[in-house]
Amino acid sequence: MRAQFEVEDADCIGCGLCEERAPENIEIPTGDCIARVFRQPLDDAEEEACTEAAEYCPLGGLRTISPDARVASPTPYPRRDS
Repeated sequence: MRAQFEVEDADCIGCGLCEERAPENIEIPTGDCIARVFRQPLDDAEEEACTEAAEYCPLGGLRTISPDARVASPTPYPRRDS
């Protein structure tokens, strides 16, 4: 089973690091400042790219949502709505 990913809007600052690392799966739509997963990984390369993107996310906004989570999801900084 492949890992699945989601963006927690409250933790996304729109920095674009995820889009750079996983352009086949993640984008920041024109006119928006929040990333979105537009396609879940279809192969090992895409899953690896999304996993790397989640690891590089500065606020932990990109998260693994599969049962065998490969990326820790705790936010390293306080949430903006706190």
